Amino acid sequence: MDFKMISENVSTFLKKQKQTILNNPQSINMVIRKLELYTDTFHGELQEMLRLEGRIVNASLLASFGPKPQLGEFNLNQLGEREKAKSKIYQLSLRLNQELQVYGPKMRAVFATHHTLEDFRNKVLILINKTINFPLQGTDLDFTIRGIRMEFHPEVWNWDRSLARLEKMFQQIGSTRVIENYLSKYGGLIQQSSDHIVKIYELYFSKCIEKYKSFYQGSEEALVPEAASASLAVGKTSEASSTAEEYIREIEREYDLEQTTRLEKITGEQQSEKNVTAVTITYSNNQQAVIRLSQLSAEEREELNRLLLRLPKLH
Repeated sequence: MDFKMISENVSTFLKKQKQTILNNPQSINMVIRKLELYTDTFHGELQEMLRLEGRIVNASLLASFGPKPQLGEFNLNQLGEREKAKSKIYQLSLRLNQELQVYGPKMRAVFATHHTLEDFRNKVLILINKTINFPLQGTDLDFTIRGIRMEFHPEVWNWDRSLARLEKMFQQIGSTRVIENYLSKYGGLIQQSSDHIVKIYELYFSKCIEKYKSFYQGSEEALVPEAASASLAVGKTSEASSTAEEYIREIEREYDLEQTTRLEKITGEQQSEKNVTAVTITYSNNQQAVIRLSQLSAEEREELNRLLLRLPKLH
């Protein structure tokens, strides 16, 4: 069985579901239900593949998977906050351009005064301060608004060029690029939720594939039953995000422990039943380096595991 290809197929499917949510936030609950159905299909297909290979699943394997992710439904009412911010930014761009149309001709006149400029400046800054009552730090919108404020500084203002620069910045505020950049940082409830959903299922499927692989290779001792994990209600409260993070950390801990146990078992068999805690590498110049397993990530331990499997057993 090609477990690498199975993992790639699962990853491709999850990426498509995440993109579906980002393209159409209203589809998030539909995607959650689709993932639940896909989980059943995933297990059904892998168990059939094992059967064709002469490996019939047993109770130990089924128990080792633990409970499937339970995400609940996303509260679609929260999408309204995202749309409100988007609308405010776009309306600000329109209002600023309207003020420019009113004051622009006055300031381009031969006898334009600083009093007219001050009126225009006050109108612009009041509009910005009234509209932008949400965090901006680190966004393109923040950069553009800082540029507008700076343009009115006495040492920067240029009667010939500043109006053109302001017009460009007013238009930038309402551009798709600036709005989407802001939403990705501060209006990204959907982004955060889609990340959580995909992360949870990535960890779940990765864990299951590893167990199927162990079962296929005959390493049934590695099939440790999973404890019940918390369910997750997505997008309802800040507690939901916390629960999601705890769920992810729990699965990651279980996965790391499982990989460590499996690696110690395999290398222990090859080293006269002694647990391996470090590997010494000898270079061609006889210099040596020691790699301690405790310093490796789960992925690195898995790679080392694959290398150790190629070594002849010690007797």
